[in-house]
Amino acid sequence: MMIMNPNNDRDSMNDSNTNLLGDDGDKIENKIDKLFEIHSENESNDTDINERFSHSSPTPPPPPAPDLIPQLNQQHSNSDITTEIVRATQYGNLDLCQKIIDSGRYGVNQRDHENVTLLHWSAINNRLDLVNYFISKGAIVDAIGGDLQSTALHWATRQGHLPMVVLLMQHRADPSLLDGDGYNALHLAAQFGHTSIVAYFIAKGQDIDAPDTNGMTALMWSSFRNNSIDPTQLLITLGANLSLTDRNRNTALHRAVLARNPIAVSLLLKHGANPNLKNIAGDTPIEMSVKFHAKFIHSLFMENQKQIEAKQPLARIKIAPNTEIRIPKWRDPQFRHYVMALTPFIYYYLFGKLCESDLMLSSKALLLIMLVGLLYLLIRYMFDAKQLNVLAISLYLSTKIWLYITFFQYFLFVFSSFELFIFILCSTGLFYSFYKCYHSDPGYISNSREEQIKTIIELGEHEGFDSSWFCSTCLIRKPTRSKHCSLCNRCVARFDHHCPWIGNCVGYRNHKYFIWYLATLSMTLFCYIVATIHYWDFLDDIRDDINESDRIMTNRKHESFVDVWSNVVTYNGWITWSLVNALIHVIWVVCLLFFQLYQITCLAMTTNERINADRYRYFKQNKRSGNIHNPYNYGFIRNFIEFCECRRLNMCLYKSPDLHDWRYVFENFEAMGRYDSDDDDDGGGSSSHDEINV
Repeated sequence: MMIMNPNNDRDSMNDSNTNLLGDDGDKIENKIDKLFEIHSENESNDTDINERFSHSSPTPPPPPAPDLIPQLNQQHSNSDITTEIVRATQYGNLDLCQKIIDSGRYGVNQRDHENVTLLHWSAINNRLDLVNYFISKGAIVDAIGGDLQSTALHWATRQGHLPMVVLLMQHRADPSLLDGDGYNALHLAAQFGHTSIVAYFIAKGQDIDAPDTNGMTALMWSSFRNNSIDPTQLLITLGANLSLTDRNRNTALHRAVLARNPIAVSLLLKHGANPNLKNIAGDTPIEMSVKFHAKFIHSLFMENQKQIEAKQPLARIKIAPNTEIRIPKWRDPQFRHYVMALTPFIYYYLFGKLCESDLMLSSKALLLIMLVGLLYLLIRYMFDAKQLNVLAISLYLSTKIWLYITFFQYFLFVFSSFELFIFILCSTGLFYSFYKCYHSDPGYISNSREEQIKTIIELGEHEGFDSSWFCSTCLIRKPTRSKHCSLCNRCVARFDHHCPWIGNCVGYRNHKYFIWYLATLSMTLFCYIVATIHYWDFLDDIRDDINESDRIMTNRKHESFVDVWSNVVTYNGWITWSLVNALIHVIWVVCLLFFQLYQITCLAMTTNERINADRYRYFKQNKRSGNIHNPYNYGFIRNFIEFCECRRLNMCLYKSPDLHDWRYVFENFEAMGRYDSDDDDDGGGSSSHDEINV
């Protein structure tokens, strides 16, 4: 086993230096810290690219070398004592270190031949117990040592040892001190991609925009050195300034282009970085992408430029001193938004009128082909893939609006007073539940700046930044059963799914309204279908009274079901078109309703949990049968009571008024209070001790 040596630090650096030409043509070189070579067993072996905070996950120290030096040899020279205690420190041999220090043969702040203290060696090897011991004996926390003139905090930061960084900070180590190359601890954490350490330093009050001796900030270093989302995304989220420049007037965007880093370029452009600022050589980031032949990065700039230009109006018409009419370009995102929103409403009407028209069948087919072709052109050139959500909710609203128009135009008079009352009652419930689903908070987890800072410090000093309970986007501790929604960009408590038909997430706060919405929508559509049947019977009676003799009327009463609906199709194409839409909607809505009710009452699972059950630790899977053991399944009746949040009913039946508020449940299921087994048998469904097949 080899031990980390600072003399080798400058040999393992990435060979890409940041050279830019100044006005005089000379190269301006920014020194870059050299990486420490890591040859010890405590090097991180985490290979999961999805663990965005895993760069600085705590690593267990290697076991002490067995009987490294059994006894202190009093005859050793000073050089031998130095070598002996340094090796003991590197290997974590606390007993031997205590013997040497207590004997007075070696001082706790004494340096070896490389000008390095024992605190440095224990910090770089993540020896927490040794650090505590050395500091208790008077070790100077911010002692400078080594070729890089660094503190122990610098050394621990380079290696990504978050527990060591936290311990040194608790002993008042100063992260703002600069090492020999002019970097503070935050710069080093950003350079080496240790996202959790970056977050911890900022949460503890370190200036996020503090420059190094070359004027480079942590964001510039992260954009230059890390081909991953974090810590660049983290720094932007926590408020790093995108417009600051170094001594060569390079912004973070210049640095990202210089490093050929498309991920950083995309993130910076997304958050408003200016691509037109010039550095000391007179180059903008766009011009640099051309010089370096970075075609993909250049395409990102061009796409960003198109989006900016599309937002500029084609023309402005003034109609008053403070009022004007903007004529948008066809690529304007807002204009495309309106086009996508209106297309389903217009096309429903056009298809319906085409079905209702008296044109020949060949003419209808030709017009249908033209409408489909026009729709294809709209989808190809006008629809925005980033705004597809508006298309789904527009399709739903346009269908319902036209069905209601059809009902009041054709079917209102065919309903009895009782049937009309039922229809109005269902419609009222539908409007209310849709409003609650669309407008209400689905259970967003609060992520104010104060809560983010508090969470980062708490997790950094205790549990660590495990992705199962920490959201690296919202920078909050995720409650149990929550999930980050990429469309809403928020974490949602007891997340079920993001529903495009209501334009919102379905979660803890609005899930019951979503079920009520599906139920009332099903009943309303069923009422519409019944009204269509009544309307046909009404017209059939009128035709019989006017045009048919008594004998023919008698025969018509024996028409088959197929003959009846054939007359419906040929009599009024609009009603047929509307009926087809109602039938399609009622089929998938009823299926979704039963699917949701089955998950809620029988499985006590959300849609997200059922799809991704293998990702969640609180679900235990039987390897033989493949069944899932769900700790939150309390049986059919109790599951439904908890879902509906019926506290009084829960108190009456189970003597327990408490229900989960999933925004504040953070414990693992093993530590959560479980219902008594005697109360699990409520007469329906499986209990929490049962296995369920999902």
